[in-house]
Amino acid sequence: MKQSGSSAARLLVLLALLAIIAAGSYWKVPAARAMVDQKLPLVKETLARFGAAPAEEPTDATAPPTGEAAAPAAAAAPMTFAALAADPTAWPRKVRLKKAIEVPAVVAGKEVGKVTVAAGTEVNLARMKDGSLGIEYQGGGKWLKPEDTDVMERVRPPAPKPAL
Repeated sequence: MKQSGSSAARLLVLLALLAIIAAGSYWKVPAARAMVDQKLPLVKETLARFGAAPAEEPTDATAPPTGEAAAPAAAAAPMTFAALAADPTAWPRKVRLKKAIEVPAVVAGKEVGKVTVAAGTEVNLARMKDGSLGIEYQGGGKWLKPEDTDVMERVRPPAPKPAL
C-alpha cells in the first residue's frame, strides 16, 4: 500500500513548522534578527512592506513608559575597547582601515612578499587581544591599534531617532 499523499503532507507540515520556528527566532531573538537583517536585507524589507517587521524598540518591562522622557544617549556608558574585547559576540566581522598598511602576501599558505592595503579598505577582524586588533586581508594578517580602524565606531549604538 503506497502512501505518497501522506508523505507529501508530512513534508508540508515539516516545512511549515520550520518556517514558524524561523519566524519566531527572527521576532524573539535579537541576535538572530540582526544576523538575518545583515545577511538577507530582503527579509527585513519584505516584512516592513507588510507591516510585519518586529519593533525596533525594547518591549520588556524595563523600558520607560511612553509618557516619560527617554534617557539621553550620552547617559549610557560608552563602549570601551576592553569591554568589546571581552565580548567576542559584539565584535564586528569587518573593520575599515583609517590609514594604509602593509600585510604579508600569502599564496597557498606561504608568505611570498608584502602587499599594501589602502586606507578605507574593509578587512576581516580576526582577534582582539592585549589592546590590539588582529586583522586578516586575503590570507595575510597583522596586529593593529584600534585607532587605526573604525572598530569603535562600528560598535557604538546608532543615534537616537527623533520623537514624532
